[in-house]
Amino acid sequence: MKCYICDETILKKDDKKGYNLRNRNIIICKNCYQRKYQSNRTADIMIVPINEKNFELALLKRIYICPTRYHKKIPKLLAFYRTQPISGITHFAKIKRIDRSLKKNQIIKDFSYYLKDFEHMILFEDSFNVFYLNDLVELSAHICKNNAGPIQSRIYSSFNVFFNSRSIDKLRKKIEN
Repeated sequence: MKCYICDETILKKDDKKGYNLRNRNIIICKNCYQRKYQSNRTADIMIVPINEKNFELALLKRIYICPTRYHKKIPKLLAFYRTQPISGITHFAKIKRIDRSLKKNQIIKDFSYYLKDFEHMILFEDSFNVFYLNDLVELSAHICKNNAGPIQSRIYSSFNVFFNSRSIDKLRKKIEN
């Protein structure tokens, strides 16, 4: 059995934490589950807001494009906060690789099918990161917006905090502490 995050082999039954996520059983090693993410360079999960059109592209093409300035830490997983009408975090995916700081002309050349949804970014940004993802995994219990406002920019979380939150409000409070 291997950890979903770090790919280390888990030998003992006590060294794993299991999550049953719609049609998939995700196994996480004890080290990844307990790790603190406060390091300046790494994070377990980066949660990004995404509209329905771009979410469908991420689901089908398994890529996510964002301006380089959005990406300060190097996450292991990417989670998607779907804006209206969903208003909740519904899916996440393990990041296979990241092409960092691609210039505008490279994005236009390689991702022309994506451009109509990113015209506003292409006008104002000079470099982009492209996240190549494994299959998106749906959370069995979505992390929904309640009293909290919507997620409008990326936020980072540890794996432990992310999977033990049931609302955006509680997720933000745990991250801030």
